[in-house]
Amino acid sequence: MISYVGLVVLVCAVAINADPHCNIATKGDIIGSVFYNLDPAYLQPGIRDYKVDIPHIPQCINGEAGVKAIICDEDVAPNGYFPDFYSLIVNRLGNMQNVGTVLVTVYCN
Repeated sequence: MISYVGLVVLVCAVAINADPHCNIATKGDIIGSVFYNLDPAYLQPGIRDYKVDIPHIPQCINGEAGVKAIICDEDVAPNGYFPDFYSLIVNRLGNMQNVGTVLVTVYCN
């Protein structure tokens, strides 16, 4: 039986192998021991700018402390920043002919 953590690690490894050029964006405190990996967001071909919505995590009973995103594309690593804990703005810099990936982790207080 594959554990949830094992499955997340496997998905991340596959996504990063498929999209070799990555940047990391962070906001807030990402040192916390309680965190939640969200489902990957996919950047569709031909679209340069994206807004990735990040939901409130009900399990973070004391609120979110920080958020981290690994933003990957096949040819050039995209730029990204968090204007707040609940949205990520991504700007793709390459030829945008393939699907990119965004892996988001939310850290709890």
